[in-house]
Amino acid sequence: MISLNKNIFWCKHFVRLLAGLGIKHVCISPGYRSTPLTYAFAENKQIKKYIHVDERCSGFFALGLAKQTKSPTAIVTTSGTAVAELYPAVIEAYLQRIPLIVCSADRPEYLKSTGANQTINQENIFSNHIRYFYDFGLPTIDFEIIKNNSSKLLSIISISVNENRGPVHLNFPFEKPFEPSNITDEINEEIFEQIEEINVTVDRNEKESHTDQLIYDKIRSSGKGIIFCGIASYSRDVVEKIIAFSQLTGYPIFADGLSQLRFGKQRKENIISNYTALLKSEKFLDNFNPEVIIQFGSAPTSQSFLDFYEKSNAYKILINKFGDLKDPSRTVDNIIQTSSLDFCNSAIYNLEKLNNRNHEWKEKIAAIDKQVYRTKVKIIENAPFAAEPRIISETLKGIPPNSNLVFSNSLPVRDMDNFASLNNKHFKVYSSRGASGIDGIVSTAAGIAVESKQPTYLIIGDLAFYHDMNGLLALKNLRIPLKIIMIDNFGGAIFEGLPIEKEMDDFQQYFKTPLYLDFRNFVKGYGGNFVEITDWQTFNQNIKYSHGNTFSVLHFKTNSKKSHQIRNRFWNQAVTKIDEMLNED
Repeated sequence: MISLNKNIFWCKHFVRLLAGLGIKHVCISPGYRSTPLTYAFAENKQIKKYIHVDERCSGFFALGLAKQTKSPTAIVTTSGTAVAELYPAVIEAYLQRIPLIVCSADRPEYLKSTGANQTINQENIFSNHIRYFYDFGLPTIDFEIIKNNSSKLLSIISISVNENRGPVHLNFPFEKPFEPSNITDEINEEIFEQIEEINVTVDRNEKESHTDQLIYDKIRSSGKGIIFCGIASYSRDVVEKIIAFSQLTGYPIFADGLSQLRFGKQRKENIISNYTALLKSEKFLDNFNPEVIIQFGSAPTSQSFLDFYEKSNAYKILINKFGDLKDPSRTVDNIIQTSSLDFCNSAIYNLEKLNNRNHEWKEKIAAIDKQVYRTKVKIIENAPFAAEPRIISETLKGIPPNSNLVFSNSLPVRDMDNFASLNNKHFKVYSSRGASGIDGIVSTAAGIAVESKQPTYLIIGDLAFYHDMNGLLALKNLRIPLKIIMIDNFGGAIFEGLPIEKEMDDFQQYFKTPLYLDFRNFVKGYGGNFVEITDWQTFNQNIKYSHGNTFSVLHFKTNSKKSHQIRNRFWNQAVTKIDEMLNED
């Protein structure tokens, strides 16, 4: 007979199965009720451990890690409100279909609603934003129960990774004692060995998908079309196929700044990067009314494109691997449940006879886009120091190829979409545009950077930085050389562009909410480098300079009102240029 602690025995078996299912990373927060899980992960040499005191930081760090590695990441928390701290990261993972394996310790069922310490109802606590919830019940040494739980784990991980990609929640009630030295049971050696031999494997083969021939007929009969590439982590082969599809159909590509398509050495003549400016011109809208719009990726960052899409009478085709409705206007005509790569391969094969199509439609739009680019160079890329849109262009010029570039929500991500020009350097662009919150951004960027061999840069506003200053601890402890470009515009400058600014006397108190904080002291307290950026030369020197394994904050103090004026000047002059070109035609 073998003496053991059934909590430790079950958790070691569970973690061994997770490792076999491809889980390579886990984020763990301290807690006593989660001792069996923590001990089991700590003992397993196949899974890399990251320790986070703050559960909220742990969740977002795991989110970034899963994004960067493109593989599921496990999270361990103790019971009670610690579990609830993960909710913001779970929401983001759900909306972006990022596989997180949330493992929460829990009190036994009989202690709930009794006033027991650190005990809440954890039953499906993430119910609105989870792909699957399962409670394993109290650990046991019963072979059949362990075998059934092992099979259940396989089906749950299959859901998270393949069938309905996204976060799943596994709940683990435990009774004391938790320590391996405290024996709770004895088990027959033969049954012990049978349990040790249980193995499960996820089938990662993707199902074949097909596109209705009617879609090809629609494209074949429509010479005027637009391809929209929304937010997505497109691989290079997908980018090349979308460009080949564009070349075949004669449809220009309106590429969101977060779509990856603006960056790299691929051919660029089909890619329209200034489409937000184009769509602000009524003359452009009158002259270029598409018959078909094909959307890859998520909904756009640009409000102008959202408005255009909603009002357009074009036949709208949305390509999404899971059949998700990524259309806030709800005007899409056909959702094709397939991957971008499969759709492009199939479409190119079925539409090969389109090679002789007249590309005048695409060429005219591209010509207007080039003129708008010249206006952008004049106004944005030559703007005075600390103009917020120029910070984006200076960053793109200064960072090395193949860098990771993370954008915070609010103004930075919009400036990226509106003002990032085509660039021959390849970048991997990341954002949290699922729920578009400003929480957890530093931790997400840390998770992206920690397992990447490429340098990582984060562009973030002062409020978003403040929301996740606890995330700086991971940068310090794990020696992650993240470079943070902080745009400190004295609060929520994005609200200054809304009508409420002119209609509310105490707008600053309720909306802009300036912080009045000296960020230098916080950064230094976490062991980081803090550099006050006073001119473009200082910025360009520091963005290229390596501080070894220490994170850095490059701090811009900006004038939000002057930055808004520069943006508006660009929009006005761009529309004037577009209208002049169309009047000449």
